[in-house]
Amino acid sequence: MNPTVPNGGPQLDKIHQDSPADYYNLDQLLTPKQRSLRHRTRHFMETKIAPFAPKAYENAGWKRHQLETLKELNLGGGYLQGYGCAGIDFISFCMVCLEMFRVDAAVGTFYMIHNSISMPSIAYCGSEEQKKRFLPEMAKLNWFGSFALTESRIGSDAAHIQLKARKSQLNGKSGWILNGNKRWIGAGTIADINVVWASIDSDGSDNGKIVGFIVPKDTKGFSAKKIENKIALRGMINADMTFSDCFIPESLRLPGCRDFRSGPGRVLVNSRVLAAWASIGMAMGAYDCALEYAKQRKQFNSSLAGFQMVQSQLVRMLGLIQSSIYMCWRVTTLSLEKKMTPGHSGLLKAHVTRSTRRVVALARDIMGGNGILADHRVGRAFVDSEALYSYEGAYNINVLLVGREITGHNAFFAPQKRSRARSRTQKEHSVPQPQPIVPSLTRHPVQSFKGKTAKYSLGKTHLPRF
Repeated sequence: MNPTVPNGGPQLDKIHQDSPADYYNLDQLLTPKQRSLRHRTRHFMETKIAPFAPKAYENAGWKRHQLETLKELNLGGGYLQGYGCAGIDFISFCMVCLEMFRVDAAVGTFYMIHNSISMPSIAYCGSEEQKKRFLPEMAKLNWFGSFALTESRIGSDAAHIQLKARKSQLNGKSGWILNGNKRWIGAGTIADINVVWASIDSDGSDNGKIVGFIVPKDTKGFSAKKIENKIALRGMINADMTFSDCFIPESLRLPGCRDFRSGPGRVLVNSRVLAAWASIGMAMGAYDCALEYAKQRKQFNSSLAGFQMVQSQLVRMLGLIQSSIYMCWRVTTLSLEKKMTPGHSGLLKAHVTRSTRRVVALARDIMGGNGILADHRVGRAFVDSEALYSYEGAYNINVLLVGREITGHNAFFAPQKRSRARSRTQKEHSVPQPQPIVPSLTRHPVQSFKGKTAKYSLGKTHLPRF
């Protein structure tokens, strides 16, 4: 059971058929089918997930059987077509993610990993045999999937993968030997199917190129260990993965991946858009909870909602949410029209996740001490928003994406160290700086820069000559 607020207040995590945070009525922009799917997802999350979310946070992980309840939605595979996938349109998928994150970011993250990057990796880069073998079971959620790209030494610089794949043979079977590590892999310890990206280690022209593999959980030489002591997305199990002389047969290599652009780059095209919708869902959930709390909480014999400062906070939150929604709607439209640029999605993700951080901080402030309890979704959203602010491109990385697009200058790399000769030349032509003195102002004629006599000088000191 979700706890009630002090002073006889109602349950905060109750079902909101009409979310107060949807102030400009996003539903009116949706088709009846999209709207119906959105509300069906909301009802599922409020009834089947919300009651157990605080315990999952406390236990640092949802159990597999709990995540399998997502089968009831019959939305496995998301927007993918065929092979038993749900085949919903992309906007419907965005609404599903929004509603999941409105209740619990950990469950939403699992759903997004499985359906928007793990399964699409096989759908876009896999062979027909691989698609028929893996996608139907993954669409039914009989097999969970992960997406292993990030490494301990490469986070934002994802194109420079250090996990090495070298061609080899085992018992007469052609394949690849993987050696290296992955980090922060969502669902990595519970996934049955791991999509793993590596760089080729060879003496030929393909050295360093990106290649993808399907790695079943019981593969020899592969292991995954849960990352402990997280404060954000505690319900989502992240893993450290180790590959030690791990042999992968050629039949499990993703043939459609020829480089980063055709592999993980293609899969991640809309990841920032989805992260933005997810972040909006989190902000909406926090706002709804804070508004309900403010209406019911009594202080100084008055409802919190009657205080001017609280109303100001609520309105600021509402404004940030509305601007995020319609910015996200526009960029989603650009994506569907094939007109979205990396700068478009980068600006969207940076702006929306930063706005969400502010919204959840204001919500936590309104709820006072109760805002830091994991019993309420505001407390969980307060820390989970930090994870969304960082994943799918940290804020500053997305800023640099936009900066490069609008200026034409790439600022991703640190400036090269200056040579000694250049430094010495610059020093010779630099303007000497006056000494830090504070003398009295007296009449004492000195030569000015143009050779004229100045009426006043700083005591008996002389200004530097150029």
